[in-house]
Amino acid sequence: MALDATKNFAKATVSQGYSSSATTIVLKTGDGAKMPTAPFNAVWWNDTTYADPSDDPYVEIVRVTAVSGDTLTITRAQESTAAADHNITGRVYKFVAGVTALLPQTINTYIGPLLTPQNANTVLAGPTTGSAAVAAFRALVAADMPAGVVTSVVNDTNVTGTVVSGVMTLGWTGTLAAARLNSNVVQSVTNDTNITGSISAQALTLGWTGTLAKARQYSGTVYNDQANTFGSGLKQTFTTSATTAGLNLVAVTANPSSPASGDIWFRSDTGQVYFYDTAVRQLVRTDVATLSSLASIGTITTGIWNGTVVAVTYGGTGVSTASANVVFSGPTTGAAAAPSFRALVTADMPSSVATSVVNDTNVTGSIASNVFTLGWTGTLAVNRGGIGTGTAGIGAFNNITGYTAAGATGTTSTNLVFSTSPALTTPTVTTSAILSNNSLGAATADGYVLQNTTAAAAGAQQWSPNLHFKGQGWKTNATAASQAVEFREYLVPVQGAANPSGTLYWDSQVNSGGWVNQMTLTSSGVLSVPTGGSYQINGANVLTATTLGSGVINSSLTSLGTIATGVWNGTKIGLAYGGTNADLSATGGTSRVLMQTSTGANISVAQLAASDLSNGVTGSGLVVLGTSPTLTTSGTVSSTSIGTAQTAGWTVQNTTAAAAGAQQFSPMVVLTGYGWKTNATAASQEVDFALQTQPVQGAANPTGNLILYNQVNGGGWNTLLTVPSGGNLNLNSGSYQIGGTSVLSSSTLGSGVTASSLTSVGTIATGTWNGSVITVAYGGTGQSTFTKGDILVATGSTTLTKLAVGTDNYILTADSAQASGVKWAANTGGAAASQALDNLVSVNINASLLFQTGLDVGSAAKAARNLYLYGAGTYGTTSFKLDGTPTAARTLTFQDASYTVIGRDTTDTLTNKTYDTAGTGNTFKINGTTISAVTGTGSVVLATSPTLVTPVLGTPTSGTLTNCTGLPISTGVSGLGTGVATFLATPSSANLASALTDKTGTGVSVFGTAPTLSSVTSDRITLTGAVSATAWGTAGIPLRVVASTYTDTSSSGTVATAMMNTIGIPTIAASSTVTFTDAATFYIADKPTAGSNVTLTNSWAAYFASGNSYMAGGLQIGSGSFPDKLTVNGDQGLYGTSGTRKFTIKNTGSGTGDNARLILQNDSGANNQAIWANYSSGYTGTAFGITVANWVLLDISGGSNQGLIIGNESNKPIVFGTNNAEQMRLMATGNLVSGSTTDGNYRLDVAKSGSSGTFRVYDATATTGVTQCIVKAGAGQSTTSIFSVQDNSANTLLSVVSSGTSYYAPSSNSTTAWQFRTAAGGNIFNVDSTNGRIGIGTNAPGALLDINANSVSLSPGARLLSGNTANYIGFSVGRAAEEISIAAAAGADQFLTGTVAGSGVVASKNDLYLGTGLTVGSVVGTAQMKLSTGSGTSWIRPVTNSTTAWQFQNAAGTSFANFDSTNAVATLANNGTVGVGISFQRISSQYGQLAWNTYGSSYSAGATGYGAIFELNESSGTFSYYTGSSVTAGSNHVNTNTFSLAAGSGTTWFRPVTDSTTAFQLRNAAGTGIFTVDTTNSLILIGATSALHNTVSKLEVRGGRTYISSGGDTYALGLLYNDAANGQFFLGASNSATPDLILSNNAGTEIARFANSGNVGIGVSSFGTSAVGVIGIANGTAPSSSPASMGQLYVESGALKYRGSGGTVTTIAAA
Repeated sequence: MALDATKNFAKATVSQGYSSSATTIVLKTGDGAKMPTAPFNAVWWNDTTYADPSDDPYVEIVRVTAVSGDTLTITRAQESTAAADHNITGRVYKFVAGVTALLPQTINTYIGPLLTPQNANTVLAGPTTGSAAVAAFRALVAADMPAGVVTSVVNDTNVTGTVVSGVMTLGWTGTLAAARLNSNVVQSVTNDTNITGSISAQALTLGWTGTLAKARQYSGTVYNDQANTFGSGLKQTFTTSATTAGLNLVAVTANPSSPASGDIWFRSDTGQVYFYDTAVRQLVRTDVATLSSLASIGTITTGIWNGTVVAVTYGGTGVSTASANVVFSGPTTGAAAAPSFRALVTADMPSSVATSVVNDTNVTGSIASNVFTLGWTGTLAVNRGGIGTGTAGIGAFNNITGYTAAGATGTTSTNLVFSTSPALTTPTVTTSAILSNNSLGAATADGYVLQNTTAAAAGAQQWSPNLHFKGQGWKTNATAASQAVEFREYLVPVQGAANPSGTLYWDSQVNSGGWVNQMTLTSSGVLSVPTGGSYQINGANVLTATTLGSGVINSSLTSLGTIATGVWNGTKIGLAYGGTNADLSATGGTSRVLMQTSTGANISVAQLAASDLSNGVTGSGLVVLGTSPTLTTSGTVSSTSIGTAQTAGWTVQNTTAAAAGAQQFSPMVVLTGYGWKTNATAASQEVDFALQTQPVQGAANPTGNLILYNQVNGGGWNTLLTVPSGGNLNLNSGSYQIGGTSVLSSSTLGSGVTASSLTSVGTIATGTWNGSVITVAYGGTGQSTFTKGDILVATGSTTLTKLAVGTDNYILTADSAQASGVKWAANTGGAAASQALDNLVSVNINASLLFQTGLDVGSAAKAARNLYLYGAGTYGTTSFKLDGTPTAARTLTFQDASYTVIGRDTTDTLTNKTYDTAGTGNTFKINGTTISAVTGTGSVVLATSPTLVTPVLGTPTSGTLTNCTGLPISTGVSGLGTGVATFLATPSSANLASALTDKTGTGVSVFGTAPTLSSVTSDRITLTGAVSATAWGTAGIPLRVVASTYTDTSSSGTVATAMMNTIGIPTIAASSTVTFTDAATFYIADKPTAGSNVTLTNSWAAYFASGNSYMAGGLQIGSGSFPDKLTVNGDQGLYGTSGTRKFTIKNTGSGTGDNARLILQNDSGANNQAIWANYSSGYTGTAFGITVANWVLLDISGGSNQGLIIGNESNKPIVFGTNNAEQMRLMATGNLVSGSTTDGNYRLDVAKSGSSGTFRVYDATATTGVTQCIVKAGAGQSTTSIFSVQDNSANTLLSVVSSGTSYYAPSSNSTTAWQFRTAAGGNIFNVDSTNGRIGIGTNAPGALLDINANSVSLSPGARLLSGNTANYIGFSVGRAAEEISIAAAAGADQFLTGTVAGSGVVASKNDLYLGTGLTVGSVVGTAQMKLSTGSGTSWIRPVTNSTTAWQFQNAAGTSFANFDSTNAVATLANNGTVGVGISFQRISSQYGQLAWNTYGSSYSAGATGYGAIFELNESSGTFSYYTGSSVTAGSNHVNTNTFSLAAGSGTTWFRPVTDSTTAFQLRNAAGTGIFTVDTTNSLILIGATSALHNTVSKLEVRGGRTYISSGGDTYALGLLYNDAANGQFFLGASNSATPDLILSNNAGTEIARFANSGNVGIGVSSFGTSAVGVIGIANGTAPSSSPASMGQLYVESGALKYRGSGGTVTTIAAA
């Protein structure tokens, strides 16, 4: 039986539903081709519902018996499946012809027997002879062998053979005749010129003679006697060894006369390597220090120039060094000249650099040494932002919604400035708001205050505004959307008797579904969550209204009950625990706003008067803050008349809609303070708490959490408290506290919580129950007291009662009559019990036996012979047995306690026992030694520390004597030094001196607390220990030198020194290298400090009571360097105690170098110091260019000093005077006053004028720098003149303001009221105030603006640079508004002209625009035309589309070219032709021709050129292009049609005028042909411009990959022999990300496949599992013939076979 046919991917869709009885089905169109050849089994199932067929309960296997197109004939219910309906509406049914159980069953049925074990060397074959029969396993016979199998051998003359047991053995006989040798067998040798040979014993021996000629060697061999050329790409490598170079160029002394490009050589005369590249070039050596005589070089991009200084004429500076503060510049004046280094002069400064100052009304300034010093004068006027009365108001409000300043449009770009404590009414803040209230320290102050100032009334409370948090959360249920998640916080006052109280509410709502209260806090401290809510810690419930969380296992409760409600009565809950840490019921504060007094000024907080909002404000409403305002100190939000309604006070919201998985959190309300850290390095650090709403994505609606965070020093936000919209209160960690005491953590109730109403608890492991008595029903006893001996006895299933103790010797007896079932009763057993035991032979008691009274075991008549007692051991083997035969009465007495009986053979420890050996036979042994007697009394002597009383010791070898007495020194101690024993016996000073070996001096030993030492010489005296003594005053205590008379017995005359107490110069040495930071000859640690009971009024480290002190060295006070005689460092000082002269530095000399000076230095040394000097009359030195004799100088010097500070820390002035009179004073306000002692509130106030004037800024000798006077307005001075000039009548001649109008006004009008002049006095700019005219270049302007450039050679004569895109020049005639305007755009290089509101022209350096409403900059408006000279696009467009949007018309107004922008159509007149650069005659009678001159110049008489024509033939619908031949002007072109675009069924074509190999090309941007048509050879080239095989090629693709896509089938490329051939082959790719290469025949049948995995298939398209690099061959038809010179490989029935050219078929591998 043959196996069913198979086919890959045989999966189809059933075209419709079928019932269980259908036997014919139709597949979707085309799917029948996917099926294999019938018959085969297939699976039929519902693919819509079940992706896996095995999941379909109605899946069915059918057998397809015929396939006709898409129609299949089937047999139902195959392979144990049932016929089912496959016709559910809306379901798609699939049909797969794949492997089912039938295939392995068939294989097993028909191939299984072949796998049964068989005998060795047997094959499955037919009969050995005769007719056909059933195949069977048997041994092969000779007849089975094919003709090619050897079964016998016919011997040759030389070759023999035999076949035995299937093995053919070959042999040899005789000698091979010469005739049998092949013609190529060498039998003799003819020698070559170089190669020789000889044959001996069948061995050919080759040899060599002579030298190989060059002609016989390889042509590519390199020789040293000829020129050698190395091929392209053959790199030669020369390796340098340690001793020899790899390449050597033999030196020459001249260049070769005829070098070729690429030649290289070395010249010994120059030491350089040269090469030739169209010219001789030199390879520069890096070790050449100089370039000898180069006359020119190329462009040097890197390197360092170390040559001589480059002169100015060659682009250098001409110098190698320059002085400080000079620049390389041209001359200061005059004509151009070579630049040089010089100091800057005023003319060098740009116009933006100020060199002088014009003072303002209030602000003054001066320039000295490049430092501009600002001053103040006068009082700030109201119109400048002052506090006086004025009408100007605030000059500009910025970022105020709806506000427009007078005369301006839009809003400005800076922020509105308000007061420091604003009162805001329902404001909305976008992005974020930061409220800073700094430097609070440990105190608190208002930040934001949300208040309702409307007074309450009886029964009508006024609620506070609410603090509103709003975010966006995403809901996932249909329809998914973003929804608002909101929390609000507000105060609800509660009417009270003596005082009202209040409750703080927290509400939430989602998607405006209504506010739900989540938590309240009363003013009495009660914190409550609504019904159903709970307290949580870290997401886990710790407390609800009725239940403590399961994680709470510890508490200190004293009572439990039912918790139905709860009241929080603790202190205010801090931010860290979900509260506010403040009582928000308080009100107060006044209405304040933030305001800005000038553009760019700092924000301030102040009250805003009604008049301040009168300028430009219409209507009423709220002031809108900027997007990110910062409020300083405090803010108050007020909402009035709220009553008991929920009203938003301060809303912090995020209005961005949420998306799926992307919630929109609310902004955070951050409360920021600063705390001090004490660890190193101590510093202030920011402490933040924040509140935020976090929406949580939900199904029907999102939910939300109110989160309380904190962070310290920007360390990252930590979650402290979560309030979900569901009503729980969740601490992230820590515990709930009241009054600072923990009341509940995640696992423990606070120890202070001693009362509750709990109804259930967990397992209580520790603690004491002091509650009511626990009843039996709950595991208790129900009893609270007991009497000694009481027994608890059950009287029922749930009751216990106390049974009192019975009478002595009574026993507990069961008694059902008793309520408890038991009672105490007298023991009535007595003798009867004994009698019962008497009659027993033995008694085994396996439990405890209680003898209530005395019991005799046995009796005199019947003694108990043996008594066995045992414990936990095995009875009978480990028993304790009392037995034996008594010889007399025996009594065994036991102690009246729990003791162990001592055994004879056991190890026991005796306690409190006396063992007396006095009795007969008693002995006492220790370690086997008998202790027979005792000597002495007392304790036993132990081994380690015995105390022996009057022992007699022998001679011990060692021992330590401690606390021994009576030891004689002379005989009992050995090893003492000389004299030591004598001293110990007689301890005198003399004996001690004899015993000491290193003593110094003589005398007696010094003892006592106050010894007197005379002439002590020692290398070290150390005084230690505390001393108590009577008062010592100035006498000293630890070291005292008493006033004495010291007599010099040797000196006479004048002696240089007599020092009483001298400390010599110590030398400090060390055994290792060491650096001592501080070393002193004499050191005093500090001044005395007060001890117990002592008060020190003055404490001195050193006290010199009287006399002068001399120091040849320096004296330093404080730590630091030591540069001079007296150095005072740090916070030290020199103080006098009385008199008028506290500290004097005096120099009594008067010579040229004498001066008295006080020098103050810091640690930087002499290069950074301050000097206060008084120079003598003979001093010849100078300072600052002044001879300083008799001068007092205060000077600071040093490059690192920051300047000189002269100040007064009090509020008193600093006065400067000369000639014993005050000349100037610096007031406490910072104002400088000259000529007056009164502070006029001017920063610089010159009250008196000098003989030459009042004020001068003048540098008569300066040659560099600039003299400037700069007046700059303060941050809040934008509306007031900052510089004014007035005449004696207080008329303002000049006013300069930073905001508003600056002006110059003459005292009286004139035609030359104001002028700018040249240095020579020539007029440049003239203002005619009489006629209101301005003249530039003329003194007599004849127009409002008269520019006269006749007197100067300027081009252009006038230039206008506006600097603002809104500025322009307008022209009008008799109208208020301009009719024609001209404007330029900053940065856009654009120029505009036209009417202000109408058409205009905008021109730039690259583009020209024509249109209406145009403005410069971004060309705002409607442009109708753009001409671009740059890289842009030129275009023409109408304002609005129309069918005649744009036309070309003749003089009569007739259009011959029309552009329809509505329909995007351009039309030329029917009889119109267009010529570009050419006049031509139409080539035919057809219309619509476009011709142009390709020669490059217009036709004129006698000129020649080429023409070209486009023609549209309206009759045929073709569009043609003609090229014209070269003709003279006026002649007709000979036109050649080179391409034609046909309409309808016509032919579109291109053709050259003449054939060429590059007749037609597509080129890239560089001009390189990438697609070439060779019309000469009918060839197309892609990636090349010339053919490799132009005589045979028709298509060549080179230089890259070629991709051919079929567009959806596997036939991408068809191959034919010629045009007449009917058959073709197809190459294509499979539909896959890793496609296979498929070869198909003319019928489209796949015949070979090259898989992407490396598999090759012939007739197959699939391979075995995991196959890689496999060749697959489909079953084929065996060849019936054997062509010569070939073999044929094929697969037949799964077996791989080979048919040779002789026709023999060999099975290489069985199926």
